[in-house]
Amino acid sequence: MVSTKIPINGPHHGILHNGGTFSTIDFPGSTKTIASAINSFGSIVGFYDLSGRFGFLDKGGVFSTIAFPGAVGTEVYGINDQGDLVGAYQDQNGVIHGFEAAPPVPEPGTFALIGAALVSVMGMWRCRRPAA
Repeated sequence: MVSTKIPINGPHHGILHNGGTFSTIDFPGSTKTIASAINSFGSIVGFYDLSGRFGFLDKGGVFSTIAFPGAVGTEVYGINDQGDLVGAYQDQNGVIHGFEAAPPVPEPGTFALIGAALVSVMGMWRCRRPAA
């Protein structure tokens, strides 16, 4: 479970409660981190303030910023086990919009490069085997 500690004065911290242990979730450099949700794999989402408001994804302590293109601010509220995100962003006119975002899928060219590399490695391996 995730939540947020909001003191009267001072920094806001995201909180992770895991099996009786509590630990803080703080986006690096930010004094305000709000943890919104966690999925079955332990990926945590929320938002933070640091020269603007941005969403974040925390996978095993590695933080990624989520910023809706052209938005003044972005907040992420949920994540499912497929990595789909839901949240809201504020546009340049102050209007708030909801969004859903799927995780990026590698381009087909990426798969072609991986396949070519595997074929090359297999070819090299076959050439190095001693003749029977």
